[in-house]
Amino acid sequence: MKNQIYLDHNASTPMRPKALALMTELLQVTANPSAIHKNGRILRAHIEKAREQVAAAVGGVAENVIFTSGATEANITVLNGCKDVRHVIVSDVEHPSVKKACDNILICPASRDGLICLDKLEELLKSCKEQGGGILVSVMLVNNESGVIQPVKEAAALARTYGALFHTDAAQALGRIPVDMTALDADALTLSAHKVGGPQGVGAIVLRDGFTVDPLFRGGKQEKSRRAGTENSAGIAAFGAAAEEAAANVAQYQKLAELRDHLEEEILRMSPEVVIFGKSAPRAPNTSFFSTPGLESQPLMIAFDLEGIAVTAGTACSSGSTRKSTVLEAMHASPEEQESSLRVSMGWSSKPEDVEAFLAAWQKIYARMKNRAPDETDARLNIS
Repeated sequence: MKNQIYLDHNASTPMRPKALALMTELLQVTANPSAIHKNGRILRAHIEKAREQVAAAVGGVAENVIFTSGATEANITVLNGCKDVRHVIVSDVEHPSVKKACDNILICPASRDGLICLDKLEELLKSCKEQGGGILVSVMLVNNESGVIQPVKEAAALARTYGALFHTDAAQALGRIPVDMTALDADALTLSAHKVGGPQGVGAIVLRDGFTVDPLFRGGKQEKSRRAGTENSAGIAAFGAAAEEAAANVAQYQKLAELRDHLEEEILRMSPEVVIFGKSAPRAPNTSFFSTPGLESQPLMIAFDLEGIAVTAGTACSSGSTRKSTVLEAMHASPEEQESSLRVSMGWSSKPEDVEAFLAAWQKIYARMKNRAPDETDARLNIS
Protein backbone atom coordinates (compact mmCIF):
# COMPACT_ATOMS: atom_id res chain seq x y z
CA MET A 1 0.00 0.00 0.00
CA LYS A 2 1.38 3.38 -1.00
CA ASN A 3 2.04 5.66 1.96
CA GLN A 4 -0.31 8.61 2.21
CA ILE A 5 1.19 12.09 2.20
CA TYR A 6 0.31 13.21 5.69
CA LEU A 7 -0.49 16.90 6.20
CA ASP A 8 -2.65 16.68 9.32
CA HIS A 9 0.01 16.94 12.04
CA ASN A 10 -2.09 19.23 14.26
CA ALA A 11 -4.51 16.35 14.68
CA SER A 12 -1.77 13.84 15.48
CA THR A 13 1.86 13.68 14.44
CA PRO A 14 3.77 10.43 13.75
CA MET A 15 5.67 8.90 16.63
CA ARG A 16 9.35 9.76 16.67
CA PRO A 17 11.59 6.71 16.14
CA LYS A 18 13.26 6.94 19.57
CA ALA A 19 9.90 7.25 21.31
CA LEU A 20 8.43 4.35 19.34
CA ALA A 21 11.43 2.11 20.04
CA LEU A 22 11.33 2.87 23.75
CA MET A 23 7.59 2.28 23.98
CA THR A 24 7.90 -1.02 22.11
CA GLU A 25 10.65 -2.14 24.47
CA LEU A 26 8.71 -1.26 27.62
CA LEU A 27 5.48 -2.85 26.44
CA GLN A 28 7.34 -6.12 26.85
CA VAL A 29 8.07 -5.43 30.52
CA THR A 30 5.23 -6.93 32.55
CA ALA A 31 4.68 -5.08 35.81
CA ASN A 32 2.71 -2.45 37.62
CA PRO A 33 4.98 0.60 38.01
CA SER A 34 3.95 0.77 41.68
CA ALA A 35 5.39 -2.69 42.34
CA ILE A 36 8.66 -2.89 44.28
CA HIS A 37 10.11 -5.83 42.38
CA LYS A 38 12.65 -5.42 39.58
CA ASN A 39 10.21 -5.02 36.68
CA GLY A 40 8.14 -2.53 38.63
CA ARG A 41 11.26 -0.53 39.46
CA ILE A 42 12.29 -0.52 35.79
CA LEU A 43 8.97 1.02 34.75
CA ARG A 44 9.00 3.47 37.67
CA ALA A 45 12.46 4.68 36.68
CA HIS A 46 11.28 5.37 33.13
CA ILE A 47 8.24 7.29 34.40
CA GLU A 48 10.42 9.48 36.60
CA LYS A 49 12.87 10.09 33.78
CA ALA A 50 9.95 11.15 31.56
CA ARG A 51 8.76 13.49 34.30
CA GLU A 52 12.16 15.21 34.19
CA GLN A 53 12.14 15.34 30.37
CA VAL A 54 8.66 16.86 30.14
CA ALA A 55 9.41 19.40 32.85
CA ALA A 56 12.66 20.45 31.17
CA ALA A 57 10.92 20.84 27.82
CA VAL A 58 8.65 23.60 29.21
CA GLY A 59 10.87 25.17 31.86
CA GLY A 60 9.10 23.40 34.72
CA VAL A 61 10.06 21.28 37.72
CA ALA A 62 9.84 17.48 37.54
CA GLU A 63 7.98 16.99 40.82
CA ASN A 64 5.25 19.33 39.54
CA VAL A 65 4.41 17.15 36.51
CA ILE A 66 1.20 15.11 36.66
CA PHE A 67 0.69 12.54 33.90
CA THR A 68 -2.80 12.13 32.48
CA SER A 69 -4.57 10.38 29.60
CA GLY A 70 -4.17 13.42 27.36
CA ALA A 71 -4.56 17.19 27.14
CA THR A 72 -8.35 16.95 27.38
CA GLU A 73 -8.19 15.34 30.81
CA ALA A 74 -5.40 17.71 31.80
CA ASN A 75 -7.43 20.78 30.83
CA ILE A 76 -10.58 19.58 32.57
CA THR A 77 -8.60 18.76 35.71
CA VAL A 78 -7.08 22.24 35.93
CA LEU A 79 -10.25 24.16 35.18
CA ASN A 80 -12.21 22.18 37.76
CA GLY A 81 -9.46 21.67 40.32
CA CYS A 82 -8.34 25.18 41.21
CA LYS A 83 -9.46 25.96 44.75
CA ASP A 84 -11.87 28.79 45.51
CA VAL A 85 -12.40 29.74 41.85
CA ARG A 86 -15.81 31.23 41.11
CA HIS A 87 -15.15 32.66 37.64
CA VAL A 88 -13.36 30.94 34.74
CA ILE A 89 -12.54 33.18 31.76
CA VAL A 90 -11.43 31.51 28.52
CA SER A 91 -10.81 32.81 25.02
CA ASP A 92 -13.37 32.14 22.30
CA VAL A 93 -10.84 30.16 20.24
CA GLU A 94 -10.06 27.57 22.92
CA HIS A 95 -10.21 23.82 22.42
CA PRO A 96 -13.60 22.30 23.43
CA SER A 97 -11.95 20.63 26.44
CA VAL A 98 -11.45 24.14 27.82
CA LYS A 99 -14.61 25.87 26.59
CA LYS A 100 -16.80 23.05 27.94
CA ALA A 101 -14.74 22.06 30.97
CA CYS A 102 -17.09 23.45 33.62
CA ASP A 103 -20.32 25.38 34.12
CA ASN A 104 -18.90 28.74 35.23
CA ILE A 105 -17.22 29.62 31.92
CA LEU A 106 -17.08 33.19 30.66
CA ILE A 107 -16.04 33.65 27.02
CA CYS A 108 -13.64 36.40 25.99
CA PRO A 109 -14.01 37.30 22.29
CA ALA A 110 -11.29 37.11 19.67
CA SER A 111 -10.37 39.30 16.72
CA ARG A 112 -10.69 38.48 13.02
CA ASP A 113 -7.06 37.30 13.20
CA GLY A 114 -7.95 34.85 15.97
CA LEU A 115 -6.20 36.71 18.79
CA ILE A 116 -7.86 37.11 22.17
CA CYS A 117 -9.11 40.69 22.67
CA LEU A 118 -7.09 41.85 25.65
CA ASP A 119 -9.31 44.88 26.25
CA LYS A 120 -12.35 42.59 26.54
CA LEU A 121 -10.37 40.30 28.85
CA GLU A 122 -9.69 43.23 31.14
CA GLU A 123 -13.39 44.14 31.15
CA LEU A 124 -14.29 40.59 32.17
CA LEU A 125 -11.59 40.53 34.84
CA LYS A 126 -12.81 43.82 36.26
CA SER A 127 -16.42 42.58 36.35
CA CYS A 128 -15.45 39.32 38.04
CA LYS A 129 -13.33 41.18 40.59
CA GLU A 130 -16.30 43.37 41.48
CA GLN A 131 -18.52 40.31 41.95
CA GLY A 132 -16.02 38.68 44.28
CA GLY A 133 -14.60 35.17 44.34
CA GLY A 134 -11.54 33.62 42.77
CA ILE A 135 -10.79 33.97 39.05
CA LEU A 136 -9.02 31.63 36.66
CA VAL A 137 -8.02 32.70 33.13
CA SER A 138 -7.24 30.10 30.46
CA VAL A 139 -5.67 31.09 27.13
CA MET A 140 -4.06 28.57 24.76
CA LEU A 141 -0.55 29.20 23.51
CA VAL A 142 -1.06 28.04 19.89
CA ASN A 143 -4.43 27.49 18.27
CA ASN A 144 -5.01 23.99 16.93
CA GLU A 145 -6.89 25.14 13.81
CA SER A 146 -5.31 28.44 12.74
CA GLY A 147 -1.85 28.04 14.26
CA VAL A 148 -2.19 31.57 15.69
CA ILE A 149 0.10 32.24 18.66
CA GLN A 150 -1.85 33.91 21.44
CA PRO A 151 -0.46 36.81 23.53
CA VAL A 152 -0.28 34.55 26.56
CA LYS A 153 2.33 36.55 28.44
CA GLU A 154 0.24 39.72 28.12
CA ALA A 155 -2.95 37.88 29.11
CA ALA A 156 -1.21 36.42 32.16
CA ALA A 157 0.02 39.88 33.19
CA LEU A 158 -3.56 41.19 33.01
CA ALA A 159 -4.77 38.23 35.05
CA ARG A 160 -2.20 38.97 37.76
CA THR A 161 -3.34 42.59 37.92
CA TYR A 162 -6.75 41.35 39.07
CA GLY A 163 -5.44 38.58 41.31
CA ALA A 164 -6.43 35.81 38.92
CA LEU A 165 -4.83 32.43 38.37
CA PHE A 166 -3.59 31.59 34.87
CA HIS A 167 -3.55 28.41 32.77
CA THR A 168 -2.35 27.83 29.23
CA ASP A 169 -3.03 24.86 26.97
CA ALA A 170 0.32 24.35 25.25
CA ALA A 171 -0.53 21.12 23.43
CA GLN A 172 0.05 22.66 19.99
CA ALA A 173 3.05 24.72 21.07
CA LEU A 174 5.65 22.31 22.41
CA GLY A 175 8.27 21.58 19.77
CA ARG A 176 6.91 24.26 17.42
CA ILE A 177 7.78 27.41 19.32
CA PRO A 178 9.86 27.93 22.49
CA VAL A 179 7.82 27.17 25.63
CA ASP A 180 8.83 28.43 29.08
CA MET A 181 6.06 28.42 31.65
CA THR A 182 8.04 30.65 34.01
CA ALA A 183 8.47 33.31 31.34
CA LEU A 184 4.77 32.97 30.49
CA ASP A 185 3.90 33.31 34.20
CA ALA A 186 1.52 30.34 34.11
CA ASP A 187 0.24 28.58 37.22
CA ALA A 188 -0.55 25.51 35.13
CA LEU A 189 0.39 24.35 31.65
CA THR A 190 -1.09 21.34 29.85
CA LEU A 191 0.38 19.07 27.15
CA SER A 192 -0.43 16.18 24.83
CA ALA A 193 2.05 13.45 23.87
CA HIS A 194 0.75 12.69 20.39
CA LYS A 195 1.15 16.30 19.27
CA VAL A 196 4.94 16.09 19.71
CA GLY A 197 5.69 12.60 18.40
CA GLY A 198 4.68 10.53 21.40
CA PRO A 199 1.74 8.10 21.60
CA GLN A 200 -1.94 8.88 21.81
CA GLY A 201 -3.54 8.53 25.24
CA VAL A 202 -0.91 10.38 27.29
CA GLY A 203 -0.76 13.98 28.47
CA ALA A 204 0.51 16.08 31.34
CA ILE A 205 -0.19 18.96 33.67
CA VAL A 206 2.83 21.01 34.72
CA LEU A 207 2.27 23.19 37.79
CA ARG A 208 4.32 26.08 39.08
CA ASP A 209 6.06 25.62 42.41
CA GLY A 210 3.64 25.79 45.32
CA PHE A 211 0.50 25.51 43.15
CA THR A 212 -1.86 22.55 43.46
CA VAL A 213 -5.07 21.35 41.83
CA ASP A 214 -7.64 18.96 43.20
CA PRO A 215 -7.57 15.60 41.41
CA LEU A 216 -10.21 14.72 38.87
CA PHE A 217 -9.67 10.97 39.44
CA ARG A 218 -9.55 9.80 43.06
CA GLY A 219 -9.03 6.46 44.74
CA GLY A 220 -5.35 5.76 44.23
CA LYS A 221 -1.96 7.00 45.37
CA GLN A 222 -0.51 7.27 41.86
CA GLU A 223 1.06 10.58 40.81
CA LYS A 224 1.38 11.50 44.51
CA SER A 225 -2.42 11.10 44.91
CA ARG A 226 -2.94 13.75 42.21
CA ARG A 227 -4.29 11.37 39.55
CA ALA A 228 -5.56 7.92 40.49
CA GLY A 229 -5.06 4.96 38.17
CA THR A 230 -2.14 2.81 37.06
CA GLU A 231 0.21 4.89 34.95
CA ASN A 232 0.64 4.13 31.25
CA SER A 233 4.31 3.39 31.78
CA ALA A 234 5.37 2.72 28.20
CA GLY A 235 3.34 5.64 26.86
CA ILE A 236 4.68 8.04 29.48
CA ALA A 237 8.27 7.01 28.77
CA ALA A 238 7.73 7.54 25.05
CA PHE A 239 6.15 10.95 25.81
CA GLY A 240 9.28 11.96 27.71
CA ALA A 241 11.56 10.93 24.86
CA ALA A 242 9.41 12.75 22.30
CA ALA A 243 9.12 15.91 24.42
CA GLU A 244 12.89 16.06 24.89
CA GLU A 245 13.54 15.65 21.18
CA ALA A 246 10.81 18.11 20.19
CA ALA A 247 12.10 20.82 22.53
CA ALA A 248 15.68 20.31 21.32
CA ASN A 249 14.68 20.75 17.69
CA VAL A 250 12.48 23.86 17.82
CA ALA A 251 14.92 25.78 15.60
CA GLN A 252 14.74 23.05 12.98
CA TYR A 253 10.95 23.09 13.15
CA GLN A 254 10.95 26.82 12.40
CA LYS A 255 12.14 26.02 8.88
CA LEU A 256 8.64 24.73 8.13
CA ALA A 257 7.57 28.38 7.90
CA GLU A 258 9.34 28.58 4.55
CA LEU A 259 7.32 25.62 3.24
CA ARG A 260 4.09 27.08 4.64
CA ASP A 261 4.72 30.47 3.07
CA HIS A 262 5.55 28.83 -0.27
CA LEU A 263 2.34 26.81 -0.08
CA GLU A 264 0.25 29.90 0.62
CA GLU A 265 1.90 31.96 -2.11
CA GLU A 266 1.21 29.25 -4.69
CA ILE A 267 -2.37 28.71 -3.55
CA LEU A 268 -3.07 32.43 -3.83
CA ARG A 269 -1.45 32.50 -7.26
CA MET A 270 -3.66 29.66 -8.50
CA SER A 271 -6.79 30.76 -6.64
CA PRO A 272 -6.72 34.46 -5.70
CA GLU A 273 -10.07 34.31 -3.89
CA VAL A 274 -8.57 32.16 -1.12
CA VAL A 275 -8.77 33.65 2.39
CA ILE A 276 -5.94 32.68 4.74
CA PHE A 277 -7.00 32.82 8.39
CA GLY A 278 -4.65 34.44 10.89
CA LYS A 279 -2.16 35.48 8.23
CA SER A 280 -1.61 38.88 9.85
CA ALA A 281 -1.05 37.39 13.31
CA PRO A 282 1.96 35.53 14.72
CA ARG A 283 1.58 31.86 13.77
CA ALA A 284 3.26 28.56 14.47
CA PRO A 285 5.44 27.71 11.45
CA ASN A 286 3.64 24.55 10.37
CA THR A 287 -0.01 25.55 9.91
CA SER A 288 -2.01 27.04 7.07
CA PHE A 289 -5.77 27.38 7.56
CA PHE A 290 -7.64 28.82 4.60
CA SER A 291 -10.96 29.02 2.82
CA THR A 292 -11.93 28.92 -0.84
CA PRO A 293 -15.43 30.40 -1.09
CA GLY A 294 -17.59 28.27 -3.33
CA LEU A 295 -15.77 25.00 -2.63
CA GLU A 296 -17.09 22.97 0.30
CA SER A 297 -14.73 21.41 2.83
CA GLN A 298 -16.00 17.85 2.75
CA PRO A 299 -15.68 17.32 -1.03
CA LEU A 300 -12.25 18.97 -0.90
CA MET A 301 -11.01 16.65 1.83
CA ILE A 302 -12.30 13.57 0.01
CA ALA A 303 -10.77 14.74 -3.27
CA PHE A 304 -7.38 15.10 -1.56
CA ASP A 305 -7.79 11.74 0.13
CA LEU A 306 -8.36 10.16 -3.29
CA GLU A 307 -5.08 11.78 -4.36
CA GLY A 308 -3.34 10.16 -1.40
CA ILE A 309 -3.05 13.34 0.68
CA ALA A 310 -4.41 13.72 4.23
CA VAL A 311 -5.75 17.15 5.17
CA THR A 312 -8.72 18.25 7.24
CA ALA A 313 -11.21 21.05 7.67
CA GLY A 314 -10.11 22.02 11.14
CA THR A 315 -10.06 20.42 14.57
CA ALA A 316 -10.00 16.65 14.75
CA CYS A 317 -12.60 16.86 17.51
CA SER A 318 -15.31 17.56 14.93
CA SER A 319 -13.99 15.40 12.09
CA GLY A 320 -16.62 13.19 10.50
CA SER A 321 -19.28 15.79 11.23
CA THR A 322 -20.53 18.80 9.33
CA ARG A 323 -20.57 21.13 12.33
CA LYS A 324 -19.09 24.53 11.70
CA SER A 325 -15.76 25.39 13.28
CA THR A 326 -16.21 27.30 16.52
CA VAL A 327 -12.76 28.79 15.96
CA LEU A 328 -13.83 30.27 12.62
CA GLU A 329 -17.02 31.55 14.22
CA ALA A 330 -14.89 33.22 16.88
CA MET A 331 -12.71 34.70 14.12
CA HIS A 332 -15.81 36.29 12.55
CA ALA A 333 -15.55 34.21 9.39
CA SER A 334 -18.57 34.35 7.10
CA PRO A 335 -20.79 31.25 6.75
CA GLU A 336 -19.37 30.69 3.27
CA GLU A 337 -15.80 30.88 4.60
CA GLN A 338 -16.63 28.44 7.36
CA GLU A 339 -18.14 25.94 4.94
CA SER A 340 -15.06 25.94 2.70
CA SER A 341 -12.23 25.79 5.22
CA LEU A 342 -9.20 23.53 4.83
CA ARG A 343 -6.26 23.06 7.20
CA VAL A 344 -2.81 21.95 6.09
CA SER A 345 -0.51 21.20 9.02
CA MET A 346 3.04 19.95 8.68
CA GLY A 347 5.26 18.31 11.25
CA TRP A 348 8.68 16.99 12.17
CA SER A 349 8.57 14.39 9.39
CA SER A 350 7.28 16.68 6.62
CA LYS A 351 9.36 17.19 3.48
CA PRO A 352 9.35 19.81 0.70
CA GLU A 353 8.03 17.21 -1.75
CA ASP A 354 4.92 16.80 0.44
CA VAL A 355 4.06 20.44 -0.18
CA GLU A 356 4.78 20.13 -3.90
CA ALA A 357 2.49 17.10 -4.08
CA PHE A 358 -0.23 19.06 -2.29
CA LEU A 359 0.12 21.99 -4.69
CA ALA A 360 -0.03 19.71 -7.74
CA ALA A 361 -3.17 18.09 -6.36
CA TRP A 362 -4.64 21.49 -5.47
CA GLN A 363 -4.20 22.76 -9.02
CA LYS A 364 -6.04 19.73 -10.39
CA ILE A 365 -8.78 19.59 -7.76
CA TYR A 366 -9.40 23.33 -7.79
CA ALA A 367 -9.76 23.43 -11.58
CA ARG A 368 -12.11 20.45 -11.57
CA MET A 369 -14.33 21.59 -8.70
CA LYS A 370 -14.42 25.22 -9.74
CA ASN A 371 -15.49 24.52 -13.31
CA ARG A 372 -17.91 21.61 -13.13
CA ALA A 373 -21.42 20.83 -12.04
CA PRO A 374 -21.97 18.39 -9.17
CA ASP A 375 -21.06 14.87 -10.25
CA GLU A 376 -21.03 11.36 -8.88
CA THR A 377 -18.39 12.28 -6.29
CA ASP A 378 -20.73 14.83 -4.72
CA ALA A 379 -23.64 12.43 -4.82
CA ARG A 380 -21.54 9.72 -3.18
CA LEU A 381 -20.78 11.98 -0.22
CA ASN A 382 -24.45 12.11 0.80
CA ILE A 383 -23.66 14.61 3.53
CA SER A 384 -26.65 15.54 5.64
